Amino acid sequence: MGFRERRGDRAAEPQPQVGALGCVALTGGRPPHGEARERGAQGAEHCRLHQSMSHTPRPPGPARAHPLAGRRIAVTRAREQAGDLVRELEALGAEVVAAPTIRIAPLTDLAALRAALSRVPPYDWIVFTSQNAVQVVCDRLPEWDLSPRDVARAAVAAIGPATAEAL
Repeated sequence: MGFRERRGDRAAEPQPQVGALGCVALTGGRPPHGEARERGAQGAEHCRLHQSMSHTPRPPGPARAHPLAGRRIAVTRAREQAGDLVRELEALGAEVVAAPTIRIAPLTDLAALRAALSRVPPYDWIVFTSQNAVQVVCDRLPEWDLSPRDVARAAVAAIGPATAEAL
């Protein structure tokens, strides 16, 4: 998620616990490789949300309120999508350095995407890998004379909770 600088006496300081941001992960309980085809389409009831939290109690006081104080973290998301993460990290005391590694740009030719979505039945799955992909498809459906139901003729999957929320 980010990078941390370690200098001098700060190297011995305890690091924040896993789940310090209270992140929620979407998991299916077992690895999907090789089993997806055998199991067939899975609904949301086959997934569960869990919160990644350490069972080790943290010390009370300022260290607990600002567990990332004195840490510098680079956020590599596109600037226009980094706001929530930056605010959370800053609230935990981190010094955030914006270092976007990608730029979001409109696609010039969507003909192949339109053709694929117009003939969904041959596909078993449509997998959205980012919020941006969801946005592109949802924005274009009306102009292509398609509806979300047309897309949902195949099983639809999202990589990550933010992408699932965008769906």
